Amino acid sequence: MQLASLIPNSANGTCCFPKGAVKQGGHNPIVQKQEQWKFLKSLAPPLVAAAVLTLSPICITPVSDAQTLDVQKGAALFRKTCIGCHDAGGNIIQPGATLFTKDLQRNGVDTEEEIYRVTYFGKGRMPGFW
Repeated sequence: MQLASLIPNSANGTCCFPKGAVKQGGHNPIVQKQEQWKFLKSLAPPLVAAAVLTLSPICITPVSDAQTLDVQKGAALFRKTCIGCHDAGGNIIQPGATLFTKDLQRNGVDTEEEIYRVTYFGKGRMPGFW
């Protein structure tokens, strides 16, 4: 599409559009494009608002309230019974028996069931907590 440019037409300074820039019937393509652009700009705020709401954490709920409660109970139990030896996941009594994944795997405690068993019954110098 050729942009409309003004070309002097006479000595008195009047100007006109180049041939073909304005279609017959009074429809100016520049005005039409401006109207389309205004319409698209008017759609931007509602579309942005919809995207923000869709991706916002307000719309994302926890898996369940019970799971949230279990996590909170587990954290409280850890603070009560475990943190004395396992502060920050380490182990002040036996340095090779930390709660870090590599040490858990090396010591054969790599499943949820095994973690439960060791926590409940104890292992080595660690007593069981039930």
